[in-house]
Amino acid sequence: MALRRKKTQDKRNKTRGDTRDEKAIETPVREIRGIPRTYDFPLQRADDRAWQDEKTEEVETLPPPPWLSWAICVAIPVLAGAFAIALTFPFVAAYARFVKPPFAASPQTLAWTAIAVEAAMGLACHFIWKAPASRLRTSAFTSCVILGALHFAWPLLLFHFGLLLAAALGAILLAIAAYLAIDNLERLHSSAAWLLLPHFFFAAYLAYLSTGIALLN
Repeated sequence: MALRRKKTQDKRNKTRGDTRDEKAIETPVREIRGIPRTYDFPLQRADDRAWQDEKTEEVETLPPPPWLSWAICVAIPVLAGAFAIALTFPFVAAYARFVKPPFAASPQTLAWTAIAVEAAMGLACHFIWKAPASRLRTSAFTSCVILGALHFAWPLLLFHFGLLLAAALGAILLAIAAYLAIDNLERLHSSAAWLLLPHFFFAAYLAYLSTGIALLN
């Protein structure tokens, strides 16, 4: 009898423990179900709000104006040419003492013409910038860089340092570089190559002028 009573008591205790465990499990479920729907999924609502804020920022961010790339390409060579002219301007008086060949232009005419051809080269460089990456694009860009460097160096050689033979050689190299730049750019963008044509004629004139000055002085 005592053994049966003990077994019966164990069953009752076990049943009470299971009931308590079920209530303990059901209680948080009931509490969760009792939460108002306005507070459901707070993390998801925060993520949605953050996504909407990012989308709003993307809409408010405007792309740069299309003329900005043109302005950058033109401004770089023009400013470089203007800087070279500014460095040589105090030494222009020596140019008047040179014996010059026929049709020799004044320093002011040379300066304004140089600015104009540099601006045209900047427009041509914009087509190189917008072209897809390739060996031809790299070659055209390198040709324009060399052309700009020689154009920067020529007035320094002639006016600033008075190196007549070096200026004549630099002008000849400038004309050759202009021709090679036109050839490279024509294979990349045929219409843009025409923008370097004034540079070639101006470089040829500088070669004529520098060589005449070097031979007559």
